[in-house]
Amino acid sequence: MKNNLFNSDSYYPIDRDCLGKILVRTFARYIGNCPDSDISDDIFYKGKNQFPGDTLIYWQHKKLSCEIKTSGKLSNHFGDHYAFAKWRCSAQSGKLKLPFDRLFCIGLPAKGYGLCAPPNSPKALKSCEFFVLPYLEIPGSNQFQPYLRTLHKQSYFKYYAHGSDYNACCNLWHQMWN
Repeated sequence: MKNNLFNSDSYYPIDRDCLGKILVRTFARYIGNCPDSDISDDIFYKGKNQFPGDTLIYWQHKKLSCEIKTSGKLSNHFGDHYAFAKWRCSAQSGKLKLPFDRLFCIGLPAKGYGLCAPPNSPKALKSCEFFVLPYLEIPGSNQFQPYLRTLHKQSYFKYYAHGSDYNACCNLWHQMWN
């Protein structure tokens, strides 16, 4: 059995990949006012994508492909952090093999997901943290572990927004498209 996704009596069996795609769709819908018809993903498609990454978003006559990663909040002696890893890289060279436009990382409130609402509602966004890194800023090590205590000192802080901060999320959305 999988962990409960929400802090409620309901049980929603969903895997982390599907959860990430739904949360990106929700982010695009409620933060970017992007209609569902302008978001392509492979949630229900079992074959290969026709585009690089997990999701393709159209907005104001532009398009972006996004690789999506999720992580529950972890703790160690250095502090709370997320561990995003294993995006589409070549096993031999470690270089990105599909040139997606953005790495869309979603920090979930707990290792067992811990969302307070279904992932397709705007309330679910409020308990998440978002990092949207441009292709050229993606770590070459195939892992990204932002520590929350020192986040404001890191170069990737400009690509961060907490879901409870609507204005920061809107700024992150607009920054994605520049």
